[in-house]
Amino acid sequence: MGRPEPAGAMLRKLVCLIFCWLFIGPVWAEPEKPKLVVLILVDQFRADYLERFRQDFLPPRDAQGRPGGFLFLEREAAVHSRCFYDHWPTHTGVGHAAVSTGALPSVHGVVNNYWMDRETGRKVDVGRDSEQLLVGTEGRLQGSSPMRLEAPTIGDAMKFHTGGKTKVFGVAIKDRASVLATGRMADRALWFESKTGDWVTSTYYGPLPDYVREVNESGWSETLHQEVWTPLLPLSRYSQQRLKAQKGVYDNWASLGETFPHRLNGGKSQPGPDSFEALTFSPQSLTGLFHMARLVVTNEGLGRDEIPDLMTVGVSTNDRVGHAFGPYSPEVHDITLRTDRELANFFRFLDSEIGLQDVLIVLTSDHGVAPVPEFSQRTRAMGGRISPEEIRAAVNQALSREFGAAEYVRGFYDPHLYFDFRRLTSAQVERAEELAKSAVENIEGVQYALLASHIRQGRHLKTPLERRVSASFFRGRSGDLVILPRPQWIVSFDEPKGTNHGSGWTHDTHVPLIVRGNGVPAGRYRQTCTPRDIAPTISEILKMTPPAGSDGELLEWLR
Repeated sequence: MGRPEPAGAMLRKLVCLIFCWLFIGPVWAEPEKPKLVVLILVDQFRADYLERFRQDFLPPRDAQGRPGGFLFLEREAAVHSRCFYDHWPTHTGVGHAAVSTGALPSVHGVVNNYWMDRETGRKVDVGRDSEQLLVGTEGRLQGSSPMRLEAPTIGDAMKFHTGGKTKVFGVAIKDRASVLATGRMADRALWFESKTGDWVTSTYYGPLPDYVREVNESGWSETLHQEVWTPLLPLSRYSQQRLKAQKGVYDNWASLGETFPHRLNGGKSQPGPDSFEALTFSPQSLTGLFHMARLVVTNEGLGRDEIPDLMTVGVSTNDRVGHAFGPYSPEVHDITLRTDRELANFFRFLDSEIGLQDVLIVLTSDHGVAPVPEFSQRTRAMGGRISPEEIRAAVNQALSREFGAAEYVRGFYDPHLYFDFRRLTSAQVERAEELAKSAVENIEGVQYALLASHIRQGRHLKTPLERRVSASFFRGRSGDLVILPRPQWIVSFDEPKGTNHGSGWTHDTHVPLIVRGNGVPAGRYRQTCTPRDIAPTISEILKMTPPAGSDGELLEWLR
């Protein structure tokens, strides 16, 4: 038997072991997988809102140590300040599909919120499904489903990875936001139906849960009929305050009234579809949305075991407000502050219900928005409106001069124009396409007009914008001519009313991307990324294969 070690040597070994355990161990230890992934998509939320309105956000944590909203995420999360969409157009359906699948439109198939059915000529709504009915309201109203998604989502991948044991639930104001974020294999998607004032799902997902039915039966949406959206702060505190009606800005969307505060009665004396529609423009709908999100987490038992679940939250109200009043309005300032407060309440709920150490929070947006054109013009900046009628007229006139008077435009769903060349010979079609392209590009405010025939031939790959459109082309759904407006110009279907998004310019593509969770290194990251990187990043954290079709990259702190 050897001699016992001196006491000093043993002490040194013990100190070394303690040092390794305290300092080296945590560096190499694998963080636990989250029990719940919460994917929050704030509709029409520009990245610059986080800076412009930060002085009015809640502190990162309050005196009791409870989390705040955006500043809590900024302090304790990975914040990617250079996150840009790289598809075209930047509309709600396309953005939600890109985030959930990690793919471009050429793969996931969602080329727009709406497109034309080439066989029937009818309008296709990306969320609506004629084979489904709404569940949760009276009458036989058409339901929604994710069946137009052509690629699996992160929720689908989680289901595959766990043998179907993962729970996937979504809630949003808009149907397309809920169904596209969750995917085909989701347990349930819920959304608010403004025709009836009810929270609904569709027959695709089965019956409405009792806890949702109880909310509907409480008549919560009807009780808000006489309420008013009042500013959270004194009006003097808001950016770009405007107290009087101005063309293009306060155009009385949903009968909200021309000045702030705004009434929620929809211009009617009794609750009904008009007041329910007005509700979707208000902070009251934010409160209703997050209340429903909390009910889902509690009643569905999300995050209660070691098998990760997914919850998606589509914060659609911000898009309604932004369209009506523009990104530099006091209303957008106010709804952003209201979102900050609702997020804080939601994070505190998750902390008490599950524990934030077991929750992975990912926050982003589906797109930004252009300034109201009249606001841009008053400030001597570029910008304007392009009328769909002007586009149709330009194409029809150019082609009628050469081929005879006729209607050559079959449909237009910005930015996709569909031709009707059935009366032309195959030899005439190429000439007609070039004439249409030239006619549209001569319209003030149009940057490019790209032909689908050229995209299929690989001819539109010279500029970043051309490459973006080419990567977003899906045969059978995309238009015959894709129209790209100049910076801060919009295609306006409600001229002169509000503003829009959809372009590839930074006011529409630059969005926040924030990730907070156990093992995620907090800090500000400046390497350019895209929301398509979310799906593979979540997959890496969960140690599983990303959704098939995903071609996003890992965010830089995982590389």
